[in-house]
Amino acid sequence: MDSLTDQIMSLELEPSIDYGQRQIPDKLDEEIQRILKSWVAAPTSDRAEALSIVSLNLARKFQNYAGRMATRAVKEKDTQQLRKALLAYGLAGNLDDFRERIPVLSLLNRSAELLKSTLEFEFAFVKADLPQFSAIEV
Repeated sequence: MDSLTDQIMSLELEPSIDYGQRQIPDKLDEEIQRILKSWVAAPTSDRAEALSIVSLNLARKFQNYAGRMATRAVKEKDTQQLRKALLAYGLAGNLDDFRERIPVLSLLNRSAELLKSTLEFEFAFVKADLPQFSAIEV
């Protein structure tokens, strides 16, 4: 099995043209889900190393994934998908401009509402796995 860092470097090479408009699920969704599982299982030192190579391009892929999973969560009425979205959103912390993050955060919040939950409640499930610098402040 590839290390977390290897998986993230591999994701960098994955084409993401029109990723937001692709059918759900997509091959790229599966790759990101694999990374999220590895992230949760990884020790802190591996996480720190992996975060050090998250580029702006990768941050945008994580953010796009978060929006896609928020949509999927509502379609499937599945809070687990929303929690995956929150984790990916947290890993997208490398975005320079907070204005890029607002539309996805709004989508995450609305998805939680449609699932008869709150973003705060769902956030509690992933908080321990988020990076320290995460842009999620609930």
